[in-house]
Amino acid sequence: VIERAPGAEPTFLFVGALDSHKQPGLAVAALAEFRRVHGAGKLTFIGPSGPESRARLKQLAGAAGVTDQVGFLGRVSDDQLDAEFAAAAALLCTSRIEGFGLPGVEALLRGVPVIAVDTPAARETVGSAATLVESSAEAIAAAMAAPIPVSDVTRQMLTERFSLRATADSLWAVYERSLG
Repeated sequence: VIERAPGAEPTFLFVGALDSHKQPGLAVAALAEFRRVHGAGKLTFIGPSGPESRARLKQLAGAAGVTDQVGFLGRVSDDQLDAEFAAAAALLCTSRIEGFGLPGVEALLRGVPVIAVDTPAARETVGSAATLVESSAEAIAAAMAAPIPVSDVTRQMLTERFSLRATADSLWAVYERSLG
């Protein structure tokens, strides 16, 4: 497990495509608000993104005064993703519409706190294991100040719920109901 060096700025992650419904600009605004109050913090975007999306977010970061604190890694290897999660203070899930919300589950399974906009998908997937907040930079920044640690009990519960066996059993049950 990689841990932040003492005194290092907290780094927050945004994992996923930079699609507008995922509200990556809200994550940038939350970082700016967090830095305004706490004077430190970085945000790293991981996942596929086109040059237009990155340029738009860099422009937002510039307008918010956090250009140098926002980074873009694009697609990364599994090992690098593990390292980024291990060094993160929390994962920011700012999506307003989500089918499932896999990054939040992946973060919690790795023991990384999750701060998510309160949506039906977030309630269903990460629920009480995450900090669910309203869709505002201020609410997200307030949660970033004190990410709730992920307990071993929570990790075990999520591991059981999202294991390959549990997923296969759920899929089989759907087939049985559908096919009669």
